[in-house]
Amino acid sequence: MDADNDMGKFLTMSTAEKRAIARKAFYFHISSFGISYVKNLYVRNVNSPGMSNLDFLEQVFERELEVRKQNAIKRNRRNANLPQATLSKASLHEGIQYQLNQLEDCAWVETSQNLLITGKSSSGKTQIATHIASTAINLGYKVMYLSVDELLMIVKSKDTFQKAKLTHARVVAADMLIIDDFLYLDLKRDDLELLYKTLMGLKSTTSIVFVANREPQDWLISAEDKYATNLLINRTVFSAIKMLL
Repeated sequence: MDADNDMGKFLTMSTAEKRAIARKAFYFHISSFGISYVKNLYVRNVNSPGMSNLDFLEQVFERELEVRKQNAIKRNRRNANLPQATLSKASLHEGIQYQLNQLEDCAWVETSQNLLITGKSSSGKTQIATHIASTAINLGYKVMYLSVDELLMIVKSKDTFQKAKLTHARVVAADMLIIDDFLYLDLKRDDLELLYKTLMGLKSTTSIVFVANREPQDWLISAEDKYATNLLINRTVFSAIKMLL
């Protein structure tokens, strides 16, 4: 009898009241997934007469996608190994400011171009590279920032140490790999060959940002192995975008 009375009451309810009851039941089903913000969405929309369960579900999905996006950005930033470097654009030369603004949309990453940043010590190379990395992370790209010595150490020890193995996996998965102190000193032949093999072994869609205090022609002049160095230049930075500080 109670069930009949409840059904009778339900049938006499307005469309808005029926939707509110259905939405409440729908909310309890959705909240069982443990999605923390569902309650806030429900409270905000429970009395909205024009909102259907489908509309509510769409809001849940949109919010879930945004949360996942922000979590991915936080995770990528945490794993990127970025230096503690802050850039003041106002301190840059007007031409460098313009070039940096052109790079910030990361269209060059989409086309898998490399970038070479060169300049003397304390010219702001690391700050600019870190700014570019941070911008790319905010756009959803996976970034890894290492010095050339760190990169070589990781490659050499990835089969021995778990931490190096995990870092190497992030290097391989990166959309943008930034290598600081690139060829700041002439590498031994074995290290030069290992560096070349490592860079050539990256996925074809990876953009590499080289940060160096010497220009490529200077690498070649003092190189112990000129053939290997020239090969490295031709395959990595010859056609790269150039930023000279």
